[in-house]
Amino acid sequence: MSLCCYFSYAVPAVIALLLGWIAYKAFQLYNSLQVSGKPNEWVVVINGNNQKIAGIGLQTMRGWGDSVAIFPSKVNKVSFSTNQVTKQMSGLEVSAMICWSVNREGDGPMKAYKNLGTDLTQDTPTTANNLLIAMASAIVRSRIANSTIDEIL
Repeated sequence: MSLCCYFSYAVPAVIALLLGWIAYKAFQLYNSLQVSGKPNEWVVVINGNNQKIAGIGLQTMRGWGDSVAIFPSKVNKVSFSTNQVTKQMSGLEVSAMICWSVNREGDGPMKAYKNLGTDLTQDTPTTANNLLIAMASAIVRSRIANSTIDEIL
């Protein structure tokens, strides 16, 4: 066989290898743009500083300039106790529990991501819990201080 015969088989083989490599790279690009969260995770797709799309267990494609935040979508429980005297100068102790989660409406997931950041990825979001304890204690103490025992009961 002549050299021309080998060359006629080599060109299609090189083209097939090149097309296979391009298809492989396109598949890798497609997989890198695909975003999916577990059924118990928030997925927030962010474009610039704005929420593009958000959902629990979301499976979507992100754009070129988009970034993605994934964090748990659990209900957090916080217990607290506070003491205060009433108008009648009677001491009162209140123990309570607060249950909270990320707001699903509008840009609630984006606000949670901006304000709580890495605190959301921990098992216990201590920063948010401590803030809620402080606010709830202040509200309860204020209400007790401005009320009588009968009004409170």
